[in-house]
Amino acid sequence: MTETIYAGTMPILALRGLAVFPEQTVHFDVGRTKSVRALEAAMKADQHILLIPQKDILVDDPKLADLCSMGVIAHVKQVLKTQGENLRILVTGM
Repeated sequence: MTETIYAGTMPILALRGLAVFPEQTVHFDVGRTKSVRALEAAMKADQHILLIPQKDILVDDPKLADLCSMGVIAHVKQVLKTQGENLRILVTGM
């Protein structure tokens, strides 16, 4: 049985070389301008973001066609600024 669940409208963050699953807590660095803007939008709203793995990790500016067909809605628990312009975030898949 296939079930499709629509999450509504929320920011999307493309994951490079990483997949997050429900109930999993992970941390990773965010550095791309698009990703930082998506994270900022999530933090201004309800701290939920849609995390979708990229098909090819070498793509620097992924479009919707470059993303996998499934992802996970995650709750952003913590955002830390690291050296440079990167952010380190802690999320839990829902």
